[in-house]
Amino acid sequence: MTTTKFYTNIEVRGNSILYRGYEDGLPVQRKIDYKPHLFTKTNEETRYRVFKSEVPVKKKQFDSIAEMKEYVEQFKDVPNFALYGCSNIVRQFTGNEFRGDINWDYALTKIWFWDIETKVGENSQGFPHPDRADEEILLISMMEHFSKKIHVWSTKPVAADNKIFTELENVDFKAFDSEKAMLKDFILFFASNRIDVLSGWNSEFFDMPYTVNRIKRVLSEDAIKLLSPWKVVKPRAVRMDNGETKNTYDILGITHLDYLEIYKKFNPGSKESFKLDYIADYELGERKVELPGESFKESYTVPEFWEVFVYYNVIDTMLLHKLEAKMLLIRLAMQLAFIAKCQFGDVVSAMRLWESIIYNYFLDMDIVEDYEKSRNEKHSIVGAYVHEPVPGKYGWTVSLDFASLYPSIMMQNNISPETIVGMIDVTMDDVLNDRHIGKVPDGCIVSANGLVTDKSKEGFIPILVKRMFDLRKQTKRRMLDLKKEQQEIKETLAKHGVIV
Repeated sequence: MTTTKFYTNIEVRGNSILYRGYEDGLPVQRKIDYKPHLFTKTNEETRYRVFKSEVPVKKKQFDSIAEMKEYVEQFKDVPNFALYGCSNIVRQFTGNEFRGDINWDYALTKIWFWDIETKVGENSQGFPHPDRADEEILLISMMEHFSKKIHVWSTKPVAADNKIFTELENVDFKAFDSEKAMLKDFILFFASNRIDVLSGWNSEFFDMPYTVNRIKRVLSEDAIKLLSPWKVVKPRAVRMDNGETKNTYDILGITHLDYLEIYKKFNPGSKESFKLDYIADYELGERKVELPGESFKESYTVPEFWEVFVYYNVIDTMLLHKLEAKMLLIRLAMQLAFIAKCQFGDVVSAMRLWESIIYNYFLDMDIVEDYEKSRNEKHSIVGAYVHEPVPGKYGWTVSLDFASLYPSIMMQNNISPETIVGMIDVTMDDVLNDRHIGKVPDGCIVSANGLVTDKSKEGFIPILVKRMFDLRKQTKRRMLDLKKEQQEIKETLAKHGVIV
């Protein structure tokens, strides 16, 4: 019998691994005293070899994470002493704990969507800054994805005929006489319920930091610890592409996936807007509720508008649930994470994702890499070559579209760190006109930028790219088969007068 065992969150705290996941359908939470390992050179015959150099190395086990760090610090400046192995403790633990394929179940995972509404400043139409969190939180809504249960915390009551009760099902609404009382109850709920994945729209840089900072401001520093199953909430600064730094928080034990971020990741390309209203209309044909007031502030200050304002907040959360029900982006993030054996949030970074994939491939092959590599060097890389067109009128024009061109070239040219022979000084015109012939050694191939690679032994990058490529094709075929089956079922039901 195949057992179900998968993680939902793995953190390092001191000398321990804080582990949450599922085993045989049941949730588990463990604090594990982890004993990491590294590798050092040896003259003995061992099963482990260093990548490229194939120097034999032996495993050095440590009694604790702290001991490994002390050892690295002690020998970092010693000449001719090299360390090998994985410096990322979570990656090391996950790779060694989960050998082979991970058998996981999306439906077991407790996925929650959330949205908050706050007051705006006296003379402002914009939202308050999450770092200051100086305006009151008016509403919080949360929805569990599979049960479809909706929970609402409000600083004002609503009438029994409000749309959240008459048009929606499974709504638990609570009104409080103060923001302080509301936040206390919200924390109690958060701490009492299993939350594996929490997601909102732009929640990483608004809902999350604002809620945490507001709780600190209204209640206390200690109160925010109750949000975490491990009683730890850590600040994190994120440097954006434009150079700006934004602050957020990590609630240890709970994976926070910003739905806006994963939507952009898995749906590349420009959109007219990335506001929830536009994306929901584009993907679902549904819109956000129109605010009742002429301004955001008027929508919550005018008493007769409050009823619609609450409905507005709840529908925002429901739209996230509906997007996931259709697009399965959180499921996709989980699937990629389990293929790579990394954290769910790592999938938004191609670098972190591929580092995990490569580490686990090396692990299976008993290949060991350098302990750390410098990433401080920055240089530009020549991208695609665009041939300058010759203006004129032509007949019999042909348009060609190659599937997955870049990965196909990587596989064709066997491009991988250990297959690189060197570079030759050629231009694109040289390659197009065969003027590079004689400059490339036998058994090698030259790429358009002059990179020469050995074709005699397949590199690990082409091997892994082909694996991903084949998996993608299999998944796409399965998707088409399921669509065909679904259509056949609909047609059969329609013949019997059942419309679905």
